[in-house]
Amino acid sequence: KDVLVLHVTKQNREELRERLISLVQNVMHGGEAGGISDMNSVFQGYIYDRPLGSGSMFKPNVKNNDYSTNGDTTVALEEGKNETNIASLIPCGPLLDEKSPPKVLILGHTASGKPLDESLSYCERSMWTILGKIFNIPFSPVKNVEKITPPESDNYRALVKTTLEHGICMWDVLSNVHSKQTHNKLRTGKRKATTSNDTTFEPPKPNDIQSLIQKYQSLSTICFIGAKAYKEFQTLFKGSEEMQTLELCVLPSSSPANCRISLDEKVKQWQDAILKAGVLLE
Repeated sequence: KDVLVLHVTKQNREELRERLISLVQNVMHGGEAGGISDMNSVFQGYIYDRPLGSGSMFKPNVKNNDYSTNGDTTVALEEGKNETNIASLIPCGPLLDEKSPPKVLILGHTASGKPLDESLSYCERSMWTILGKIFNIPFSPVKNVEKITPPESDNYRALVKTTLEHGICMWDVLSNVHSKQTHNKLRTGKRKATTSNDTTFEPPKPNDIQSLIQKYQSLSTICFIGAKAYKEFQTLFKGSEEMQTLELCVLPSSSPANCRISLDEKVKQWQDAILKAGVLLE
């Protein structure tokens, strides 16, 4: 490969610009120009790939098992896609407080894309409507991070801080970033056979939940946001040794589309499950 094609977006173009300037300045000041392998390293996570014989390019991937700590939350570098204000094609990692041993892990189905301001990770999730009522910090999910107001961002950070300090952490079963496109391509349950030329199929990519559980022995309960997340988890992790000692609980979906039960009933069921796991809500 002697040509690199970079995936440039409105959100990542400044970072790519800085990397290009740094690379050119290094060469101008006597540094090694390097080869394609060096370029791959510099622009890892931004490179399109076109396999031999393929009629289309694949979007860049980033390995999803490397954890990095940012303040009180841990963020994993993963593969994915998102809608607005995303630094690159990377989903959010597990949201937890290193200083507060987690007791409950809340798992959604597919991942949220990581925003440029990582303190706003997951702010579009409907689960915060329920957790906001439980902790008496009202919050309405913000779908477009670029339009979040200072009061909304302050309120969200306060809600996240309170939730994590109570020993509740969250992540997702899959690292596939949720979007309408992902919803249409991702196949769960009985997976249909595909050919190597089937570029519309997006295989499920499980997050490394086993490593998270091994690292945080304080976890006693996994709560799933809806039956879909639970079924995906059972398909991918059934029989896993790390899961044998954990209590599994299916929560009603927090989505407004789940109108079979009222919001108050959702709050009650979530709160009951959290209390049962030994979390004190005072």
